[in-house]
Amino acid sequence: MRFRYLGRVEFSTGSEWSSIPGGRPRALLALLIVNAGHVVTVERLVAELWPEDPPLSAPALIRGYVLQLRRTLGDSAKEIIITGTAGYELGVVDTPTDAERFEALAARGLAELEHGAPHEAESALAEALALWRGTPFLDAPPTPALGAEANRLRECRLHAAEARIEARMQLGKSAEVVGELRALLGEHPLREGLWAQLMRALHTTGNRADALEAYRRARQILTEELGLEPSGRLQALHQMILTDADPVPDPPASGTAAPPPGGHRNAPPAVLPHEVLRGNGAFAGRVADLARVERLLLDTNGPQVVVIDGVGGVGKSELAIHLAHQSAHRFPDGVCHVDLQGARGSAPPLEPTEALGRMLRSLGVPPPSVPGETAEAAARFRSLTANRRMLFVLDNACHAPQVQPLLPARSCAVLVTSRRALPVLGSVGYHLEAMSEEDSLDLLGRLVAPQRIAAEPDQALRIVRLCGGLPLALRIAGARLASRPHWPLRFLADKLASEQHRLDELKIDDLAVRSGFAISCQDLESLPEGREPVRVFRFLGIPRWSSITIPLTAALTDLPRHRAEQALESLLDARLLESPQPGHYRMHSLMRLFAREQAGVHLTKARRDDALLRALEYYVAAGLRVTALLDQLNVRWLTEEERVPPGGAARADRAITEPATPADAIAWLDDHRDSLVSAVRQAASIPGAHERMAIRLAATVCGPLRVRGHLQDSCALSESVLQVAGRVGDVLAEVRAHLNLACCRGSLDHDDGRSFMHLLGALDLCRTIGDSRWEGRALYELAAQLARHGDARAAGVYFNRGLGLLQAAGESHDVVLILHQLGLLEEGRGDTRAAARHFRRGVALAGGLGYRHGEYYNLAGLARLTAAVGDHGEAVTHFLRALDLAREVGEWHGEARLLGELAESLDRVNLRERARECRDHAVEILTDMGAVTADEVGAMRRSAPPTVPVRLTQPDSAIL
Repeated sequence: MRFRYLGRVEFSTGSEWSSIPGGRPRALLALLIVNAGHVVTVERLVAELWPEDPPLSAPALIRGYVLQLRRTLGDSAKEIIITGTAGYELGVVDTPTDAERFEALAARGLAELEHGAPHEAESALAEALALWRGTPFLDAPPTPALGAEANRLRECRLHAAEARIEARMQLGKSAEVVGELRALLGEHPLREGLWAQLMRALHTTGNRADALEAYRRARQILTEELGLEPSGRLQALHQMILTDADPVPDPPASGTAAPPPGGHRNAPPAVLPHEVLRGNGAFAGRVADLARVERLLLDTNGPQVVVIDGVGGVGKSELAIHLAHQSAHRFPDGVCHVDLQGARGSAPPLEPTEALGRMLRSLGVPPPSVPGETAEAAARFRSLTANRRMLFVLDNACHAPQVQPLLPARSCAVLVTSRRALPVLGSVGYHLEAMSEEDSLDLLGRLVAPQRIAAEPDQALRIVRLCGGLPLALRIAGARLASRPHWPLRFLADKLASEQHRLDELKIDDLAVRSGFAISCQDLESLPEGREPVRVFRFLGIPRWSSITIPLTAALTDLPRHRAEQALESLLDARLLESPQPGHYRMHSLMRLFAREQAGVHLTKARRDDALLRALEYYVAAGLRVTALLDQLNVRWLTEEERVPPGGAARADRAITEPATPADAIAWLDDHRDSLVSAVRQAASIPGAHERMAIRLAATVCGPLRVRGHLQDSCALSESVLQVAGRVGDVLAEVRAHLNLACCRGSLDHDDGRSFMHLLGALDLCRTIGDSRWEGRALYELAAQLARHGDARAAGVYFNRGLGLLQAAGESHDVVLILHQLGLLEEGRGDTRAAARHFRRGVALAGGLGYRHGEYYNLAGLARLTAAVGDHGEAVTHFLRALDLAREVGEWHGEARLLGELAESLDRVNLRERARECRDHAVEILTDMGAVTADEVGAMRRSAPPTVPVRLTQPDSAIL
């Protein structure tokens, strides 16, 4: 996926560019693009899109725009536009935008010009300027943020155009640039740099009189418009032309800052410092990161102090060094680099006084004159850097008090790198994440012979993924391959595939991924408040799943929740964890292996097993709340013992109070479903209490997962249970697993043979143990399968047998579902009265039980039946009630289907506008779920039956 906005806002997934329909959706997408890597809150989006008088429905409109954008972008997986707790974020886009490419190329061109390479400068700058297709965000409605960004980009474009003209003049093409300069001055008549270039170009080509006329015109415009005389530089150029001397080239626009009025610049040192390290020579990718950090660094309205943080080995120092080289031309008074030694295990961090001494000596202060007291040295440092344009790279900082005294005067810029998130006053932070797969492959290709990568592209991708996009890991892997030219890539990939030995393989000479992680832990543990977070970090190495939350951590560590949260936030600050959204944390894949090692070293097996059991108990307790809110029938499938939270989770200090609403339960289940599968698999591998807890957890959440449409996850849980249940002799667990697999596999794979095998297996087990209640449920599932295959007669027989057994057992929730199925059977036979009788009985019984799912199923059936017999007024009433229930229980597929069916009835009663709204809403839901194709969308929107006037029994305002 690629985006561009130097002109119209467009996207591309191949060779063709496509526009975004709708002005405000275009503006919303543009806001997400320019804020990539950060969540843009709904509140801010409303303020941007409606700056003066936002409608009350603005948040709902934002959601609709996002659905429309996802549909347009083909983002059914919600990976491009990610929904956060407070807003939306643009997901990782591997290809830089045209603006980011423009700024990177322009920076390269300016650097080449500064280094005396006009040919290369002109080429890079021409390529950069060719990316412009018009005014930025041309077809998006103006918003405050987009307007400010467009102004900034236009200024960058003008600066690049001036630099390209300068390069062409240095190449002897002065005559060719005169016309371009006149055109630019027509748009920017107050820009003295352009007048100076025009005067020089005219004078160089022998047009002295025209050059003097250009000065006269510039002076006239400046005095009339601004009341100012031309600058001293322009006046000096005028004098040179008058005397027919050779004019000197203007310094670049990013050159030395002007001296203060009435004062003078601090005298520079005899040799301007340029102390940035060479780098390792294999920098790749990071185009977007470079552009964003440079934008922050050079923003004259911002602090110009950027703190780059990230996990050890993510490439912070290399990015800072590369950016310092790339931007050096913008800092004519020099670039200083100081390693603050916050990432060395073998040396203590540099004291501020020592760091100040190094920088003062670089600025020409004789060693005896360097103050020995921190405050005095810092004051002298600020005085010496006042009115200078310098860049200071403070590498490997360990904490904010180390950095604060090292900040120069405001005319300078500062790049800080740290493994911790540093709250440095007057700074802006930039969190550096792991590299994309594309950039990682690029880096590996620079380290290993290209022909080896080309020969085994799949293995190269395996290595990249096993390294988790961590540059240090990739460099080590690349170095090992480069030093062993006869190794196939598969050989190293197979070595890395072993989780137990992967960190051992990611080591060469004094470089090791493990060492970098260990230093971060040691630094945190050395702080008085850091011991508990490090202890928590070790416990986090026990689970084999990735999702980390506050209540889960509290259970793992047996800590109160507030202390668990404090520890997690400390680990986040130390960049041992990441936080994709509030309250949720995760580890880099290699960091998780390191945490697992630490757990093995510092925690006994008994403590690890107890911690895992507490985590499983938490999941069971939370899962019980989820199933009570989302799937009351699943509660009935649990034994009396299973309906009570397990011992540890029932303690008063660890009582489970969330999720509290059906919406919370849906969010919890969606957030944790991958972890639930991994938790059951891990627990099933440990004999005893853990495998029994695996059975409980699967029984608790299988139903809600199935109801939410996560059939693959529900199947995975039941398959794990089948392996354990036979081993521990839990027949009921086997029955439930067989029934769930029969239901899920029939929908997932349409593998009827496997489904019937599971059903027959469940029936045999029920009859073996003489459990009529579960036999009735198995008969219900068997009948449902037969009904789907069109065998209505056999299905009716088994439904009625199951109904008798379940009524006798008092299982009213199951009876509700059978009534629904019997209603469908009678409707299929054409007996609408019998069908309606079953549906109405089901609605009444479910309503008395408070069984929302069962009420929804039967009410939806009744609504469809009523519409089928032509009573569309009553059908609309039933559809509206069923819609409320579908939304309450989180039945998105059902909601979309009901909206489509409601639209047909509304068309029949001549409420076509309401019908269109229902269809559009249904399309949005299905598109958001990735459940329809573009052709199906068109067909859904086109369908509209003929009109039959009927009186409504409920106001049409309630439809949406």
